[in-house]
Formats: sequence, C-alpha cells, structure tokens
Amino acid sequence: MREIHVHIDSITTDQGKELVGKLALTWQEGEIVALTGSSGAGKSIICKFISGILPENLHATGYVSYISDEGRQELSTKSEKERTAWNAGKMVYLTQETDLAFNPLRKISKSFRDALSLAGKPNERSQMDRWFEAVELGPDMLDRFPHELSGGQVQRALLAIALATGARWIIADEPTSNLDKLTQKKIIELMIRLQKSEKLGLLLVTHDVSLSKTLATKSIVVGDLKPPSCKLQPLDPVGKENLLDVSGLGFDYRAKGWGRRVPILRDIDLTVHPGEWVGVIGSSGGGKSTLAKVITRLIPLQQGSIIFRGEPVRSMSRNAQSNAIQLVFQNPYTSLNPRLPVLEQLKDAIVPSEINNEPWKPLLAAFGLEGLALDRLPGYYSGGERQRLAIIRALLKQPQLLIADEAISSLDEDNQYQTLHTLQHITGTSQLSVLFISHDITWMQQVCNRLYVLDQGRIVESGPTPSMLSNPKNPVTMALLDAANGKI
Repeated sequence: MREIHVHIDSITTDQGKELVGKLALTWQEGEIVALTGSSGAGKSIICKFISGILPENLHATGYVSYISDEGRQELSTKSEKERTAWNAGKMVYLTQETDLAFNPLRKISKSFRDALSLAGKPNERSQMDRWFEAVELGPDMLDRFPHELSGGQVQRALLAIALATGARWIIADEPTSNLDKLTQKKIIELMIRLQKSEKLGLLLVTHDVSLSKTLATKSIVVGDLKPPSCKLQPLDPVGKENLLDVSGLGFDYRAKGWGRRVPILRDIDLTVHPGEWVGVIGSSGGGKSTLAKVITRLIPLQQGSIIFRGEPVRSMSRNAQSNAIQLVFQNPYTSLNPRLPVLEQLKDAIVPSEINNEPWKPLLAAFGLEGLALDRLPGYYSGGERQRLAIIRALLKQPQLLIADEAISSLDEDNQYQTLHTLQHITGTSQLSVLFISHDITWMQQVCNRLYVLDQGRIVESGPTPSMLSNPKNPVTMALLDAANGKI
C-alpha cells in the first residue's frame, strides 16, 4: 500500500501571520479525500504545500512523506529540482487558476507534449488523442489555444494530461466551482470514473459540503464553514424604463483556415431596468462571458445594438462607459493587476479628492474583509478574498450597472450569501442594477427579478424568475433545474 502522509503544525507569512494551523492527513492510493472549508481558510495553500510548490513568502512547519514498499521518502525536504522530478509521473496539482494553467501563446498539444516529455512518457499524437477521448474531448481540441476552450474543457484537458503522465496522486483544487450544474456533474462523474478505473489517489478541494460527503472516503474541514441562516428575496425594480437595451446582438470568432467564422452569440435581445437584478444562466461554453465582454466593449460589437440610458454604448467615451458599467470577471486570479498592491488598485477606482475619506473601508467591512491588510500584491490573498476585492473595486466606481460574471462561484456558501446580501443593500440605496451571470439557480431564485437562459449562443427562454422556475418550457431550462435539484 502506497500512502502520502501530511503533517502541518503551521503555515505562516513572512510577517508571522498564521494562514494554516494544525492538520494531519493520511492519504492512500485509490482513496478519495475531500478538503473543505470557508473561503480564505487556506485550502489552496495546503494543496501547494503537499505538491511542493508553496510560494517563497510562505513558511511551513511540518512534513510530507511518501510511503511505499521501498520505504519512506521525505518529500518536503527535497530541493525544488528534486521535487519536480519526483512529481513528474506521480503527483499532479490541478489548479483552480484555469486561465493560468496553459501557456496562452501555445496550442494545447504543445503543452501536452512538454508534460509527457518531462514525465518520460511517449509524446506521439496518438497518445494524446487517446487520452483526450478518455476525458470525452475531441482530438481537434488539441489544436486549439487555451482561450478557445471553455472552463469545463480546460478542466478535462488538464485531467487528460495528468493521467497521460502516469500520475497516481491527483490534487483537484475546486475543479468545478466556475461551471454550471450540468457540466459540474459531468466533470465530477468523469473524475470519479477515471479515479476508480486507474485506482488513483484523489484529493478533492471543494466548498460544497454535500459533494464531499457524497464522494469522499474521508473529509477534512479547515476554517469555520457554516451555511447561511436565512434566504434572500428579490427586490422590486425602481423603474420600468430600460437602463440597458441589447437588441439583435451577434458575435463570431474567426476560425483558422479559410476564414470560416464560428458563431458564439446569435440574435440576443435583453433588457435591464433601473434597480433590477437580471440573471443569465446556461451551460459552460454557451456564450455568457462573451456576452458580458461585448456589452462592456472588451471585444467589439459585430451585429445588433447596445443602448445604455438611451445612448449607443459604442458612442460613449471609454471613461464614461467605465464609470457607468462595471464588469467583475469570473476568475479571481485574473481580476486584479498581479503587480500592483491592492490598496493602489482601490485608490485608482475613485476620484483623487475622495482618497482621504477611504471609502473602501465600509465596503471591506460589509463584505467580511474588515482588517484585511491591503498593502500586498493580489497573489497574497485567497481566491475568495481576491474576488470580493474585485467586487469592491468595481463598486468604488459607483456604477449604474454591475455585470457579475460568476462573481461568487469561488466563495463558500456563507460568503456567497453575505456578498449577495450586501449587493442587494447597495441596490436598494443607490438604484444599482445587476446583470447576474451564474450557473447557480438557487441563488438566482433568491435575487433575480427576471431570467434569461442562454444555450449555444441563443436565448432559449426568458421571463420572470418565479414563473420560469416553477413552469419551465425549454428542455435546457428543465435540465438545469433538474441538475440543481440533484435529479440527474
């Protein structure tokens, strides 16, 4: 029997702040262990310690040992080069930072070949095709760049590479947090099926307690994980006129080869009223994030029109548009400038005359970050802390419309509740409108006045939230509801 033994007394920062306390774990080959806990409790830090990639500014007291028939190896005392060599073909850390998992300038196939070579495995195309088929990805995906894959496809590609290198120990850090319920279910089922067939040791990091109880042999909880004590209720809009009016919106990506265009969005009609919460839900890769980027002019409008307060968005100055419409990205690891201290980024969001008033302080308290040191680079903070800081930065602009693209998916349930509750309070006092892009129907039911269901680039159903969820008409909506209720 091969085992990984982990013992942590503490993990601290350069300044001596403890980020992780005592923890002990025996992880056997072929066993599923769940690591759950609240946002900011140190789950990813623990994973990085086990994987031997703890950042230099963090210091661990403890050890990681590998027990096999050949004896005991102390992994935590190996040099970086020695640990990298040991990990190759044995242990893989599947980071939740999917946007950073691949070199954006190289096709997936090139990154795959590099990983196979490092592990001493054959790197022929047939090998890569076989493993992509094993994770239910078409071999043509190998010829794409990372940005051309959806979040679920990136997770499957990472899993295929891990398995192809012969890894026996897989650490999956929040592998489904940004995915819709249908894709979540498919990814988890795929991971469990491959875990059983390959007899892998799987360390599954999640803030979904029900998932950990269902799948894991044992669970370890770090931090104070508690469910919210009550539910939210949608607020009434303050006006019936259109704040945002999207009509006939279409967007294509140009494919390689003969200039063929790949449709991403088709004939999108959508409105948002002042003080209203409007939800956009759909499966991963359906075009939700592309819609947000087109509305905010991060990518160009190709077809249709976008009117904001009676004015075409394309005729607004960039500064005026930025002040009026703010977008919070779904990935907390790319939401903030990695090279600029967070406090400076918050200051950049407000007019200079307001800096001495420190308007970020009440927002920090409202979002559960009171007392958080702000003089650090974004990499210092957890994913959940980073996401809330990105929301705070957006709110400091005092926008009229906030587009939240999976902005709470990296948070545990209690912090999700607190974040939405705070945003609702701001909506009630400032008439803020929210375009809430999410895969979580449970939260949409509690905060959204109306819903749009997006599937394969088209809106397939829309209407008031209560009637849509109680009497869905489209099979896509029905499937999303069934997945949310655990019926499939």
